[in-house]
Amino acid sequence: MTRVGKADAARGVLIALGVGAMAWGLRGIVVEADRVHPLSFGKWFVGALVAHDFVIAPIVFILAAFVLPRVRPPYRACLQSGLIVSGVLVLVSIPFVGGYGRRADNASTLPLDYGRNLVVLLTVVWVVTFAVAAARVLYVRRTSPIAGRNRP
Repeated sequence: MTRVGKADAARGVLIALGVGAMAWGLRGIVVEADRVHPLSFGKWFVGALVAHDFVIAPIVFILAAFVLPRVRPPYRACLQSGLIVSGVLVLVSIPFVGGYGRRADNASTLPLDYGRNLVVLLTVVWVVTFAVAAARVLYVRRTSPIAGRNRP
């Protein structure tokens, strides 16, 4: 099998797994409707789509249009990766940091300091991002056939 054939096969498997996961989730919404509240889920889902299309996507496009062209190529992939991971972490943590679902009568519901934990995770992401960028620069400098050439 050629390299392209393997990529196509892998893509097909991942698509099938994704469709299966969505079908399982929809099945759960229908079967467990008394506990899931499909109307509430529908509102949340539509809200997430609107937030993505009118808040998140424009921010990503603005960053891509104004920041990335000003970043040298060895750093660009690192910056993109750091921004993507940071964005996902922030999005996933919004309900926790906001305390949605926290109940005064149940101390075990959302018991941690999620804002602090988000800051810690983002710090780790950016330390790793800068470390990888520095390693790339050192690699480019060491492997450059002519001293001073291909330097960032």
